[in-house]
Amino acid sequence: MRLDKAIKEFQTLKKKKDDGKLNDKKFEKAVDKIKAVSDEGVEWKVDKEGNWYRKENDQWVKDKIKPKQTPRGPQTLLQLVIMIIKSLFTSLPKKLLFFLIIGLITFLVHTYLVIYPNGGFWPGTNPTLDKVLALIGNRGRGTAFWTIVAYLITSLLRKMMSIGPKKIIGGIFTGPTRVVKSAFNRTGSFLTFFLLSTVVFLLLGQFLIKNTAIAYTFAIGAIIAIITFRADLSYLVLRLGYQDFTRLFKRKAKFNDIYFDAYQLAIIVAMILFVFLNGKPLFIYLFCGLSVALVVFSKFRKSNKIAANLFLIGMVGLNLSLYYLIKVYADDGGVAEAGGFGPWIKSQGAGTAVGIGLPPSIGSGIGGLIGIVTGAGDFVGTFVDEVDSDEIDYTEAEGEDIPEEEFEESPEETEEGTMEEEESEEEEEEESEDEEEEESEDEEEEESEDEEGYDEEDVEDYIEDLINIVMGDPDDQLESMINLGQLAAILPGEIGDLINSGQDFVLTSSAMDAIFGAYDWVVPEWVTDGAEKTANESWDYMGVVKDILDLNGNIPEGNPIAELMDWAGITKDALDNIGMGDNIVYAGIKSFLSNKIKSAIFDKNTNPGLIVMDMLTTIFAGGTQAGDIISPGKTIQGGANFIIDKLTDLYNGTDDVSTRVKDGKYGGVWKVADDTTDLIAEGVYNPDEFKKDFENVVTSDDFYEGMYKTNDELWKPAEDSWAIKRAGCYVGHKTTEGLIKVADGVKQLSSWLGSWM
Repeated sequence: MRLDKAIKEFQTLKKKKDDGKLNDKKFEKAVDKIKAVSDEGVEWKVDKEGNWYRKENDQWVKDKIKPKQTPRGPQTLLQLVIMIIKSLFTSLPKKLLFFLIIGLITFLVHTYLVIYPNGGFWPGTNPTLDKVLALIGNRGRGTAFWTIVAYLITSLLRKMMSIGPKKIIGGIFTGPTRVVKSAFNRTGSFLTFFLLSTVVFLLLGQFLIKNTAIAYTFAIGAIIAIITFRADLSYLVLRLGYQDFTRLFKRKAKFNDIYFDAYQLAIIVAMILFVFLNGKPLFIYLFCGLSVALVVFSKFRKSNKIAANLFLIGMVGLNLSLYYLIKVYADDGGVAEAGGFGPWIKSQGAGTAVGIGLPPSIGSGIGGLIGIVTGAGDFVGTFVDEVDSDEIDYTEAEGEDIPEEEFEESPEETEEGTMEEEESEEEEEEESEDEEEEESEDEEEEESEDEEGYDEEDVEDYIEDLINIVMGDPDDQLESMINLGQLAAILPGEIGDLINSGQDFVLTSSAMDAIFGAYDWVVPEWVTDGAEKTANESWDYMGVVKDILDLNGNIPEGNPIAELMDWAGITKDALDNIGMGDNIVYAGIKSFLSNKIKSAIFDKNTNPGLIVMDMLTTIFAGGTQAGDIISPGKTIQGGANFIIDKLTDLYNGTDDVSTRVKDGKYGGVWKVADDTTDLIAEGVYNPDEFKKDFENVVTSDDFYEGMYKTNDELWKPAEDSWAIKRAGCYVGHKTTEGLIKVADGVKQLSSWLGSWM
């Protein structure tokens, strides 16, 4: 272990011990393992008090480590480029050897793919190879693909050697979590930067990249960047670019890590959209127009017309197609066409087939070297250490590099000029105060989020616990099992809270307001209302038609229609669950389970009567309170949801079920059962009072008036329901009303006879 790494390792262990994350025994054991060698070849070790000892004549002598002056990281993009170029030419013989090895491997692989699977240097044999290989018409993009792939592979391997595989594995967990937290930041900076970056990369894919294989490499590179975070070259490029931008426009603003997360997520989303929308430029322009309109609308809030106009601008565009004139070859350089490897060597196209492998091999060699150089600990470590320790402030450094006088214009000798300067100074002060307030709010939010969540060190501890369980000492194994058991107990709740907070943010964010605001402005209300009513009615009857066809055996087994309808039902029920307050994951799982339980009971071979009853209820009374009570499907699925929610309440210590039962969320039967249970309980615990109340109610005119009103509500169809449903509800209403009239008549007769007696 290097001496500087050993010092940092001890500081990390000491911090964990001070924070209570490490007990004394484990701390001492970890400190005893720290052994280091300085650049001069001297061995060092440290004790638990932080005293350092160097080895001299086979004895440990207490000594002080002289602080090593580490070079400061690059402060501009130009300095970064110069630093990379210098690193490429440092230890030149070694770098040339790496270049030749990477280039040779690429050359052999590329040549093999050209002459065997592809059958020559012409495209058209294999769609995937057309995008990957530097074939005729794809030389530039094929070379770029191999260059990027070589960079990603060598950079990742070099980083694993520099920062350790444990940090890489930890980043797999902490990286996505960090991106989610950044996305749910309520300042709106993430959304703006994300949408604009997505638009830029999507247009780059459409007009410049034009290759889905390269798009995949960009997406993979962004995923690696999210995992490695500040150790990735793109973080350094983005941060220094932001710094140069603020310096160029004479602004003072600190770089926020959410820009990095938004940038990488934008690359992933843009490249995936480009892959799926490749060849459909209208959809790409439509997405770009909507994104820009949304940013403008949510940022400035001037008028919905801005969003509408930008929407139209985004739809208008021309897909520029470039046509290349290429030479026609009779022999395209394939081994199969030549009749074997021997004749192929003498064939006309062999030289061309081999020659097209040179640019990719050179490109991959350069990309691989850059990956090795920029992934090295000496290159990345300096900048990462500076950022982690907060020893540098790029905005302050900018102020030192450029004198303040250069930013100020010479004052004019007029009263008007002086007044304008004073006003501008006041505006700048107000803006700076607002920025400081926003920054302080952001810092407070980030601090609170960090306190609630898990940082990278926590994840590394859990990874170490997993390793200890398999390979550690018995004492370490027991302690690691306890730690992981505690994590398993609290992790579901943490995940649920994170999902809930994200869902709440999405549903209450300014972006959603902007989307619905623009939609309401463009689409008339009567269209929305009509579409909603028609959709609800159509959905009900689609299910009925599917059940009828299924009962008659008209849907063959394995037909996708049945599965499609099942998943549509699961999705619809999941949306209903979200509307009741469930988070999106829990709502989906509950909907899936309840639908599967209902499907198992509604077997056409076992219980066809249930299916018929449910169909008739849907046709003649669907959507009414009476329909909810009569429908066996609603009752069974509602019961399944009731059980799932009850188990969840018992686990969480909540009582959501009681409220949902009383509101009829599980179906009419369960609401009636709950009311009946309360009534029976009152009769059991207070029989005398219950008897008296019951006699008064049965003989009261108000009781029967209430029955008539309840009947009206039970059979009231939704407004503008289809005629068949209104007819069914009318028949049901009149039938029930007749029964109530019979009971009311008996009561009236009893009262009349009682008056005579």
